[in-house]
Amino acid sequence: MFAPMPIPARADATSAPVLAMALLVVAAVALAWSNAWPGAFQFDDYAVIVDEPRVHGFAAWWNALPGLRPLLKASYVLSWKLGGGDPVAFLAVNVALHAANALLVLALARRLLPWIAPDIAVDTPRANVAALAAALVFALHPAQTESVTYLSGRSGSLMALCWLSALLCWLRGAPAARAGALALFVAAMAVKETALSWPCVVLVIEVLRRGSFRAAARATRAPFAIAVACVAVMAGVPIYTRLAAASLGTRGPLANLAAQVDGIAYLVGGPLLTLRTNIDPQIDVTAFTPLWWARAVVCVAALAFAFASLRRDWRGGVRRPLAGLAIAWFALVIAPTNSLVARFDLANDRQLYLALVGPALAIGVVAARWRASVALVAILASVLATATLLRNRDYATEITLWQATARASPARSRVFNNLGYALQQAGRADEAASAYRRALALDPHDYKARANLDWLRLQRGSTPGR
Repeated sequence: MFAPMPIPARADATSAPVLAMALLVVAAVALAWSNAWPGAFQFDDYAVIVDEPRVHGFAAWWNALPGLRPLLKASYVLSWKLGGGDPVAFLAVNVALHAANALLVLALARRLLPWIAPDIAVDTPRANVAALAAALVFALHPAQTESVTYLSGRSGSLMALCWLSALLCWLRGAPAARAGALALFVAAMAVKETALSWPCVVLVIEVLRRGSFRAAARATRAPFAIAVACVAVMAGVPIYTRLAAASLGTRGPLANLAAQVDGIAYLVGGPLLTLRTNIDPQIDVTAFTPLWWARAVVCVAALAFAFASLRRDWRGGVRRPLAGLAIAWFALVIAPTNSLVARFDLANDRQLYLALVGPALAIGVVAARWRASVALVAILASVLATATLLRNRDYATEITLWQATARASPARSRVFNNLGYALQQAGRADEAASAYRRALALDPHDYKARANLDWLRLQRGSTPGR
């Protein structure tokens, strides 16, 4: 029987190095999003914000309850009221949420460091570099633009704010803090259902701390009980029942799990590692080909390695806890969207928003172990910030966004229909018609592209749609 590792003492949050790191993280976020203003409504923003009267006032929001993601919708109402429907108010809230989340990652890295990197002493320059690097990787990675610059992507960043706050409260260990953690978890669930990953990550951290799955399971009974209660409440809300039926109609659970091998391969090999972002990625399902089996073996091997490395060895030490936590964190956070439950799209860059914390922690520790760690972190931050600045330019207008997407996904009919719609709204009829024809060449059954092209030709008939 192993005694639990003590929860690391909270570092002095008022110390000069911590304050300097916090200011640097906020400044980095401000710089990376300096060219995103004033923002623009894009794609699903129209369906869930601009053309949705239930998020234009608190009375309408209240009358729509119970409904889908109530706290997220309340935040939309607040932004709509603050800005009078101007996208700048939505972007301001999104950037502030992202900066707050980056600070939470900074605090979380400092608290977890004694467990995942026992060779790095707490409150030393190397520890500060590790925490700062993790926060900067999270803050500046270009995949985060889909949860910040894409205005309705707020669901991920607002959920992460509650989720990360809940985890930090849990790690404090005091009964009042644990109660606050459970309340914040419920709030995260009211923002986005993928918050269900929180009890699982807490369980992993408790395994890391206690060295025993059984002890960790006992310690996390309350989070899992709350999760079950939240799912039961959601099951009683009609919109969730309809969404579940739509999910089953899209792909069965096992078929979706098989397809997600390719979805996860895209997320890791695309936006995560190579920084190739795309709001509408073109993902080919390889369906039990040799490539699919190779990807599946890699996924299973990575998961097996992660969970094995979190357990203590016979001497009571922890083997490779950093890699184990990084992989387990990533896998568990994306599991709600990239496993059994089918969505229309196999994968989107915004699914990396919170999942990125695990790899960021690993990168921070590895960077801090290098002799030239400060220079390495500066170079890494510069590369990521530059990629984010370039990606934010794509979001300047709907036309620039879909032009960038068409270059990245040249075989997606929906991409060219959306590009045509944006061009049509801008009065560029000839270019719009060309985009619609390209969409129909890719998919002759694309009824939206057909309707939009007919409307453009005849100036009557069906209303153009996305």
